[in-house]
Amino acid sequence: MHSGIRILLGLLAATTVHAATDHLPYLPASVGGLPIAVQLADTPQARTIGLMHRHQLPPDAGMLFVYPAVQTELCFWMRHTPLPLTLAFIGEDQRIIDIQAMQPWSETLHCSPAPARYVLEMPSSWPGWQKLQPGNLLQPPSATDPG
Repeated sequence: MHSGIRILLGLLAATTVHAATDHLPYLPASVGGLPIAVQLADTPQARTIGLMHRHQLPPDAGMLFVYPAVQTELCFWMRHTPLPLTLAFIGEDQRIIDIQAMQPWSETLHCSPAPARYVLEMPSSWPGWQKLQPGNLLQPPSATDPG
């Protein structure tokens, strides 16, 4: 295949992937008592795409990955993600288990150190990260039952 066609197909695929989650509404939530707005990644497709190809997010906004049941080990990477993000692994009890900073474009795996049901991703520049720690409580949006 001609390299120009491959590039065009790659750009179209990236646009389609990006469009698959950027239209999701932002819902009010809080973590550690701090107000945030989150898009819910509560379907297999949305959880797979996450924040890939996003170049910006609204202030105090991110994505909440919701799994139908507790997962023994959840792992995330930043292969197609240009934003520096920090994530919080959150247990069934809606308390933060661990917080990890991730670098843009990295294929380094960031895995939960304990079983988790939720993962919150927010920009690493979000000031709230300085105030959060394991044990803080997530108050998710009311519509967090995954499909």
